[in-house]
Amino acid sequence: MKNQKNSETKKLENVNVSKIEENVKADKKEKSAKVERTNVYAFDYKNLSTDDLKKKRQNARNKLSSFTKNIINYSDFQKDNEKLGEEIKNFTSFYKEIYLLNDFSVKSVRNKVDEKEKRDLERMFQIIQENKIEKTEKKKEKIKA
Repeated sequence: MKNQKNSETKKLENVNVSKIEENVKADKKEKSAKVERTNVYAFDYKNLSTDDLKKKRQNARNKLSSFTKNIINYSDFQKDNEKLGEEIKNFTSFYKEIYLLNDFSVKSVRNKVDEKEKRDLERMFQIIQENKIEKTEKKKEKIKA
């Protein structure tokens, strides 16, 4: 009788453990699917090591921060249209090379962003759009003249 109880207990333990393991695996998959973020960079992920990707992302974030500060500074504080135009031209080239989505939105450059950085990025994209509109209007005026 004791052997029969031990045998049944072991079977129950095995069944319960395997079901628990299945549930844990399913939970992990579900959580990882929720955490997964959209990739914003146009990097060759297959041919780069994890460390190389990390360096490239850090470099891209640093350049983005520098462009953001410069464009806002040239537009709002220095009122230097020549430097602003050059910085926008350089940023646009960088932006099209590094990022997958080129719609001049915050989501195209960052997945996670704090409020201050979001405001700065939105302001930079607004300045770029206004600058493009001004250039388009100037070209139209030249054509009419």
